[in-house]
Amino acid sequence: MAIYVCDLCGWEYDEAKEEPFANKPDSYVCLVRHASKSQFSKFKYKVQHLIFHFTKKGPD
Repeated sequence: MAIYVCDLCGWEYDEAKEEPFANKPDSYVCLVRHASKSQFSKFKYKVQHLIFHFTKKGPD
C-alpha cells in the first residue's frame, strides 16, 4: 500500500483506505485543489510519521 500526495496542497490519497491509485481514471483530480492525477507524488510513509514534535521545559 502506498500514499499519494497532491503536489499542490499536500492532500493524501491513502491506498490503505481507498482503491489502488493506479485504478483511478486519468481524469481523477485532488479533492481539495483539483490538481490532476499526474500532479500526485508517491510516498512510502505519511509525512506525520517523519515529523517529531519535541517540547522541553527549560530550568526555571
